[in-house]
Amino acid sequence: MKKVLVVDDEPDILDLTRMFLENEGYKVFTAGNSEEALKIVENMIPDIILLDIVMSGFDGLETCEILKSNPITGDIPVIMFSALGREEDKAKSREAGACDYIIKPFSKETLLKKIKAHLG
Repeated sequence: MKKVLVVDDEPDILDLTRMFLENEGYKVFTAGNSEEALKIVENMIPDIILLDIVMSGFDGLETCEILKSNPITGDIPVIMFSALGREEDKAKSREAGACDYIIKPFSKETLLKKIKAHLG
């Protein structure tokens, strides 16, 4: 069973994403902020991470950079998601090490397609 870590400070997004993914057979872990996500990753290495950009504390871009700079977590695919849909935001995500970008609101189909594409 593939493990997915979803990081977002909006509880509704966490709940909806968890439901989408658990219904498809994924084991889902959630974090409400970047600090919590980094603690989870210390104890459990997910197969993929879905990471919101705009959060309190560390934002998603900083978190992605931290994950990518660590030899243990550097190879985990990170998909950023955000209501920010500008090309500049997508470029910043790529620079931080993200492999893909999803604009909120997103459909279940889009989410699953992107996850499957990066899990192989």
